[in-house]
Amino acid sequence: MTNRPVVVMGSSVFEQWFNVQDVFPYDTTINIAVPGSTTRAWKTWLAHRVLPLNPKTVLFYAGSNDLVLSCPVDDILQRTCQILQTLHATIPDCRAYYFSIIRAPQKEPLWDQVNQINQAMQTYATQHHWLEFVDINPVFFDDNGQGNTELFIEDQLHLTTAAYGKLLEYTQQQFAKSSPEKS
Repeated sequence: MTNRPVVVMGSSVFEQWFNVQDVFPYDTTINIAVPGSTTRAWKTWLAHRVLPLNPKTVLFYAGSNDLVLSCPVDDILQRTCQILQTLHATIPDCRAYYFSIIRAPQKEPLWDQVNQINQAMQTYATQHHWLEFVDINPVFFDDNGQGNTELFIEDQLHLTTAAYGKLLEYTQQQFAKSSPEKS
């Protein structure tokens, strides 16, 4: 593949992101996200679903479904980091973006664990020049921490069309601010 793609991987939040190709509009985007998927599944799938695509960029959203299955935070973090390390070891020039787990209203009982994972992944990203942490929770909360439940469909987990519009705009702004390489 001469034009290396942007690969979108993760669970239903990314699988349903209908305008994700507009994050990098001049690149080919391949969305291979799978509803209900976990970090355990992505650890297994990485070798045959992601690496053969030889991506130049990966957008990754994972861990949310693991929490629903009562997986320990440390296990989720370990698998997530293993996935990202394997990606980097195999394709060293691939730029990876880990997107924060959304504090969706339906997951409110798990928000402490969501916050632990997000904070740990943010720290992990600062230690690796090839990885960026993208906190998308500001899309769904105002500066006072009040959530906007109108951005979620009836299940209070998945996103509305308007939410995906806001997510795209926010992501584009974040990527415009970040430099291609960290110091």
